[in-house]
Amino acid sequence: MVQAVAAPTARRRGRSAAVPRLGRVTLAWGVGLAIAALGLALRLAHIGMIPRFTDETDEVAWSAAIVAGQHLPLVAFASYDGAVVNYLLAGVLFLFGLDPLLPRYFFMAAGLLTVGATFLLARELALSSPRFAGAAGRGPAVAVGLLAAAMLALSPVHIIVNSRIAYVHCMTPLFTTFGLWLLVRAARTDGGRTFGAAGLVLGMALQSHPTVVALVPGAAAWAAWKMRPLLLSRRVVPAILLGVLGCGTLIVHNLATDFGSVREALAKSEAYARQRGEQPQPYPIALRLEAENLARTLAGAIGDRREATVPLDDPAVRAWMILAPLAVLVAARLGVWLPLLAAVPFILMLPIFNAKFEPLYNGRYFMPLVPFVAASVGLLGVSMWAWLGRAGARGVAARAGIGVAVLLLGASPVVALRAYETAALDDGGNAPYYELADRIVRERLPHERILLDSDLGGARIASGQDGTSVIEYLLTMRPDPVPVTSARIDEMSALARAAPGEYVLVLLSPSRQKLETRFRLTLVGRAPAPTGHRLADVRLYRVREIR
Repeated sequence: MVQAVAAPTARRRGRSAAVPRLGRVTLAWGVGLAIAALGLALRLAHIGMIPRFTDETDEVAWSAAIVAGQHLPLVAFASYDGAVVNYLLAGVLFLFGLDPLLPRYFFMAAGLLTVGATFLLARELALSSPRFAGAAGRGPAVAVGLLAAAMLALSPVHIIVNSRIAYVHCMTPLFTTFGLWLLVRAARTDGGRTFGAAGLVLGMALQSHPTVVALVPGAAAWAAWKMRPLLLSRRVVPAILLGVLGCGTLIVHNLATDFGSVREALAKSEAYARQRGEQPQPYPIALRLEAENLARTLAGAIGDRREATVPLDDPAVRAWMILAPLAVLVAARLGVWLPLLAAVPFILMLPIFNAKFEPLYNGRYFMPLVPFVAASVGLLGVSMWAWLGRAGARGVAARAGIGVAVLLLGASPVVALRAYETAALDDGGNAPYYELADRIVRERLPHERILLDSDLGGARIASGQDGTSVIEYLLTMRPDPVPVTSARIDEMSALARAAPGEYVLVLLSPSRQKLETRFRLTLVGRAPAPTGHRLADVRLYRVREIR
């Protein structure tokens, strides 16, 4: 009789325990989907309009040339990056066809995947802490992951730069975050296959930008401490081989070119300094500027234009100057040492690679570090929430205060993002470029080629060479590409003389004045209304007579 009564009671208890657990799982999924939806909405808004197209056009043209069978490169357009991202983008262009906005959607997808990878890394770091050990810690670990993912999902730099601009480097955080998640998971589960996958992905991360080297000392120190059994076993060999495979094309290129990647990286740094007329910053000053702009990047204090500087007395910036190091130290106190071990050498080494730290567009250099900070903030927040839950009425009030603080910290980046978007759209964004490209397509005859004034863009500061200008990019990346030649005055004159009826000349006023001494030019279509934008000065001409 006792057994008969006890059995239904046990079943009821099991069901009652399962219901709250099911509710927590449903809530976690709901919050996760809400974060993903918000991240998607923020990244989709005005994706084609802002930011303005930059020399990302060179990277996309490099990938389009792979699709066209023109080359199979070992490295990216900038030879200090490997070609792995270019081949991934080339695959997307091959599947879906040429479209000037497709690369931005591709990088947006990579940005959303990075948000997901941040959740995985933060949850795994939490599970590696003794505080979250066991089945009871899985729920809090998920909460840590969700907080970290939300922080990256709302980051204006990650939204505007990493999730839109088609630089190879903008995909670096995806590789580093996903690879380090695999590494932490391999350490926690003693997984040899996971260890091998981590080697492959981290090798690909090294291809994406030289600054990844700054993460190596901290990650290596952590692995030597936490992964000794795996490192001393035969399973380390496949991981090393897969890591070499992951960055193989970059290794082969440097062996074949006497470390050409290193030489180009140094030359680019010197070229930027010459162009700006700057002297190298003393290392202590560079570190201070880096710390200040890291706080701005974490706070989402991006200003209303590129290279804008938000004052350090901004409340959000001040909060992050305190919160970020505090959270990383608390994570270490909880037994999660990887954020601290990764952050210190990264911050100390980054000024050696790069001396530009303003959030737009150079906040991307900090992005591999941001998931660690986000995970640390998640650990701090969840731990405080649990501790205050045992503090009675005072704890309830403190929890309410934490909730308000989290909402304010989450709203601040969104407000800053909207302010930037408003200013950028008021300035026209990419609209003038689209309008000029549409005008060219509309006015040209089917047999005519386009001679594009080289002063319309394409000259690169670092190399001094001509790249792909925005107008050339918009014309050649169409599903029905327009034949374009970007040329200087003498080159344009020679081509027009050889075949005067085959070209439409797209000219700014200075070039038009020079060419009118050599040709009789006829205006094509109607001149656009003056708007104050540089492109409003552009006119289309045909050559009717050689003088």
